Order: sequence, then structure tokens, then C-alpha cells
Amino acid sequence: MPEEFTGYLNTWSAVRHYIKANQANPVGIIYPELNKLFLSQNKLKDHFPVLLRIAFVQKRYA
Repeated sequence: MPEEFTGYLNTWSAVRHYIKANQANPVGIIYPELNKLFLSQNKLKDHFPVLLRIAFVQKRYA
């Protein structure tokens, strides 16, 4: 479970900006604490909302 969560965190643009500025991945820095948290709980509920922006574009013929 922590691998899936950290994989999700690594998709954030803020993480990429941090890596570019500091040459270190902040998710890797907090991974040991996250791992302890996940292991200490019998069951953690997680919820990752998926937001989609969908539109229909009508073709115009010239």
C-alpha cells in the first residue's frame, strides 16, 4: 500500500518542482514514516478522487 500511495504522490507537479530545486525526492524522504504508518494500521482507507474535464467539440466545415 505505501508504494501505491507514494507512486501517487510522485505524480504531483510540486514533487517534480522540489526535485528540480533540491536534487532530492521529498517522497523518498518521508517514505520511512509513511511505511510505519501503513504498517501500524490494520486497515487504512484511502480515497483518490479522479477529476475529469470532458467536452464535445463540434467540427466546423468550411
